[in-house]
Amino acid sequence: MGGKLIATVSTTDLVLGGDNILFNYFDINATATTDFNGPALLFGLIDNVRVETLAAVAAPPDINNIELINGGSEVQIDFAGEAADTPALFALQASGTVQSGYSDVSANATQLAPGSFRAVRAVSGNQQFYRIRRR
Repeated sequence: MGGKLIATVSTTDLVLGGDNILFNYFDINATATTDFNGPALLFGLIDNVRVETLAAVAAPPDINNIELINGGSEVQIDFAGEAADTPALFALQASGTVQSGYSDVSANATQLAPGSFRAVRAVSGNQQFYRIRRR
């Protein structure tokens, strides 16, 4: 109403039959009025309904392993994506705190096998938290 979303229904776990939708209205008190105009006024109105099919969202990458290499001067991060993914679809992010402040950092990401990737970055600062972002 007034451009505000008032309901969203996820059908992810529902088993639906057919290829159509039905909006229904039922009033258990439809016969309770003695007003002469009652039958003309007892109805429900459903207006401005939009049904959308949302695009599938790829699963976020999973970090499999993080380790220091080259005498502790670099961090190596192995992560998994989808089989059809390429290294360009991912960005390595780093932050000095675990909760916020993540930003993209340069890293040389390589594909080890379909769906398997590695990013290597020089260690920066005393404490770093890393995550992989899908672009």
